[in-house]
Amino acid sequence: RQIMFSAVDEEVEIASLCMMVGHALNLQDSGTTCVVEALPHCAATGVRTINDPVSRQSRFGILRDAAQQLSDRLWFMPRDLLREDSSPQWSASWLRGRLAELRLDFDYTVLQGPALGSHDEATLLATLCDGVVLVLVANRTRRLVAQRVKEKLESAHARVLAVVMTERTFP
Repeated sequence: RQIMFSAVDEEVEIASLCMMVGHALNLQDSGTTCVVEALPHCAATGVRTINDPVSRQSRFGILRDAAQQLSDRLWFMPRDLLREDSSPQWSASWLRGRLAELRLDFDYTVLQGPALGSHDEATLLATLCDGVVLVLVANRTRRLVAQRVKEKLESAHARVLAVVMTERTFP
């Protein structure tokens, strides 16, 4: 029910892939889906976030009310709703609680995670999700780096569900 998509390399854009998965789940008529921007504040995003003057403290409770509704069964949650107010990094207990709230509010959660090759927070998030989908870029992601990331996830007891290769061209 909670899957994190994460690139191995830092500069890989996966926001559109996560939104495609969210739209595909929406078309399946199988429940509610939330695409969550689970990125550090310094990371770039391909999805427009909600600019809302309401403080995050008043948003606790039902996350569905704070998320942006894209269709009848699809929502988008910007990164600031996943963050703890004063902490520059995620804590395991905070994330565990936030993911539990998401499980209560939505049938499926697609998390746009930070790059696994360069963010330790990504491994923490991966262990708290049901599984991880690694995103590799053809002719750019080095095999050795991808193997190290996979080993890092396995040692943290995170489930690698699939590997997706982007930008592959066929002759």
